[in-house]
Amino acid sequence: MISFRTSALLAGVLAVTACSDSTGPSFNDPTTRITVDASSNAGAYLLLGNPATIATSANWDLFFNATDVAANGGVSGSGNVSVYAATNNTTKTNAQVLATTQQAGLTAFNAVTVSSIPSDTTLFKQDALALAISNWYTMSGPTFTPQGIWSVRLASSPTAYAKFHVTAITPLGAPPANTNVTVQWATQATYAGTLGSDQSVTLGLVYNTTTYLNLTTGASQSGTAPAAWDVSFTYLSSGFQIRVNGAMGAAAISITDEVPSATYAGLTSATTIGGTAIPTTVFKTDGTGGAFASTPWYRYDIDPANAHQITPTYDVYIVKRGAQYYKVQVISYYGKGGDNSGTTRHIVVRYALLATAG
Repeated sequence: MISFRTSALLAGVLAVTACSDSTGPSFNDPTTRITVDASSNAGAYLLLGNPATIATSANWDLFFNATDVAANGGVSGSGNVSVYAATNNTTKTNAQVLATTQQAGLTAFNAVTVSSIPSDTTLFKQDALALAISNWYTMSGPTFTPQGIWSVRLASSPTAYAKFHVTAITPLGAPPANTNVTVQWATQATYAGTLGSDQSVTLGLVYNTTTYLNLTTGASQSGTAPAAWDVSFTYLSSGFQIRVNGAMGAAAISITDEVPSATYAGLTSATTIGGTAIPTTVFKTDGTGGAFASTPWYRYDIDPANAHQITPTYDVYIVKRGAQYYKVQVISYYGKGGDNSGTTRHIVVRYALLATAG
């Protein structure tokens, strides 16, 4: 059985199907907590302080959208907020995460003190770009090797989907010389439809210029974006990028992330993997990621007794805003320990001011 792991699934499917617990902590919890109602698809902003408050896009520290958490710094905002994962439970097994009690979570939170603030400020990370189609090539010297397969929800045909991959990357000289990228795909007109014949095009990428591709028509255009496009390709000093036209509804999911053994030829549908339908909500647009993405605060669907449950890892993060340092821990997706609503996307945040520098 395939378990789709993307946060987009959690934003849509879990809002309907997730199990929850409407009871609060079963122990004395003296810490300060706030419930962030992120049930709207627009998400919700949090401004840390004494006390923390629900904020607006004009003045905020953390942004919550389903299970995603963004910080107001880097590509996510101009607030110069950065985050350090003071505890990291990513190496724990699912069984170990499930066995972590609320009391143990509180103990982990209390264990983070002023001495936990790293002297190396480079350990604090601002949000960086997180692309829906990423890790699609490897590089060894001058040789680029494509990898990965994606399913793409199209913007050029709103009901259509496509299976998609890059088959060749051919530099035409030393960087920043232009480069040819060959793409192969097949579209299906509807979610329940069947794939058409394979299409292929070789795009001549001009350094530092974006080339846009319409997967419905196969038409491409460089420079200015056309009226209808699905994926774009850019060759930059930092490497190659593929972006999806999220503003017009395009989105993607990595097939090889879900099934590493999958092959392009073996994928007989853009919306089904191994007989399991891909929920439409798991298709991701381009976004951002930081410490909350590299050290996730939750695990999904690991509880045999509660399907589709969000289980907190009880990781503790130090959020740096100017001279102030706050410790933050997400302890519930369901209001448990906060408003006790038992409602999905009611995210309970435990927080405290650690220090003010200077």
